[in-house]
Amino acid sequence: MIDFHTHILPEIDDGSSSVTESVELLKMLRQQGVSKVVLTPHFYAYSSSAESFLKMRQESLGKLVKALGEESVDIDLYLGCEVLYFEELWRLENLDSYCIEGTRHILIEMPFSPWADSMIDGIEKIITKGYIPIIAHFERYLGYQGNKKKVEKLLSMGALLQINCEFLNRFLTRGKAAKLIRKGYISALGTDCHNIGERAPKYDIADAYLRKKLSSHRYERFQKRQRRILSGAEKVIID
Repeated sequence: MIDFHTHILPEIDDGSSSVTESVELLKMLRQQGVSKVVLTPHFYAYSSSAESFLKMRQESLGKLVKALGEESVDIDLYLGCEVLYFEELWRLENLDSYCIEGTRHILIEMPFSPWADSMIDGIEKIITKGYIPIIAHFERYLGYQGNKKKVEKLLSMGALLQINCEFLNRFLTRGKAAKLIRKGYISALGTDCHNIGERAPKYDIADAYLRKKLSSHRYERFQKRQRRILSGAEKVIID
């Protein structure tokens, strides 16, 4: 299983506060049946330059890789990030650096507000440049008027949708989440884990519910959709 949305890299955003916590989070995910993890620290263009962020991300990754070299955690890591949308995102130089490494897929966090038409135009420009946006935890945006139709427009353009395990784990929303996966709207699942406390990963609970609610054919179709995203992705090498 694949976790497409995590804040496991240490000391870089509001996620893991230490290398020790990062290793523990990965152990938790492995115990829950996850074998592949995409590392997606926040990138906020308003508070950090691209150069500064990429340098911090590499330093954080180096710390984690060093620690994992001394541990026994059988899990594959893939480097990416969660980019907060801004109007000039499509102009950002070297967008490849923000994609899941080795792919053209880029995880994008949209504003928590009604989306302007200009935002959809901005996503379309990213697609025109040959990239595939994955809209992070899209379930969080649907409460804003007009966003549902804009999500449908993004899908028609070729964007993909990611949901958080929490959407499947909550009693009031799990049925809707499973229905969206059943209909093929969702392409990626993530824990959006931040720490080992109140925002710990709970992937196994979400997966168990999916196995219960989806036919074996539809469940496997969803897994294949996730694996296709990582096709060609470069794994982080751990010595």
